[in-house]
Amino acid sequence: IGNGDILVLQKACLLDDRTPADLSNALMEHYDHICSIVDVHVRKHDDPEADMFKLELSRKLKLDEVKAHIAHAMAKHGHVAEAIDYNRIQLHKHNHRGKPQEVDTRSERTVRLDSLVVEVRDKGGAEADSRPHAILYVQVMGYSLADLKEGKILNFKVRCPVARKTHGDREHSIVVPNTADAAAGDALR
Repeated sequence: IGNGDILVLQKACLLDDRTPADLSNALMEHYDHICSIVDVHVRKHDDPEADMFKLELSRKLKLDEVKAHIAHAMAKHGHVAEAIDYNRIQLHKHNHRGKPQEVDTRSERTVRLDSLVVEVRDKGGAEADSRPHAILYVQVMGYSLADLKEGKILNFKVRCPVARKTHGDREHSIVVPNTADAAAGDALR
């Protein structure tokens, strides 16, 4: 060993409980994982130019799993005050005009992140720049889809004659249970 030589130290791999076939399968699973990584650029629906954050996700994830990762990252990066239910997140995909476009979740083709990925051709840039990516626009809804299916929306205006000149009428929306005996009083509870 001379001056400036590079030494590589590695733990010995114990093959006591693993067969060569197990190691081969683990290697193929790791390679498959590396090949399926996608950079997901998350942007606000209201501000489609600036990234809020970037995630590295598998292209095999379902959109509900992607929403759960985005909800967790929004809380982690301080974009929301507290953790939110991922069902309140509505995703929009990037289109060729650079505008957010709603994701059609009824189609079998778009139930996975893979359908929203843009393939990037390597132009000699850094490795992270040449990876496939997806741009998703996030809109946090006031209610989750489950709440809307179980209830009905009650829209009302609050009028205050004194403050009307400065603030105007204030509009509110509340979800009340969708039962036969549901009334406006349920919204006040």
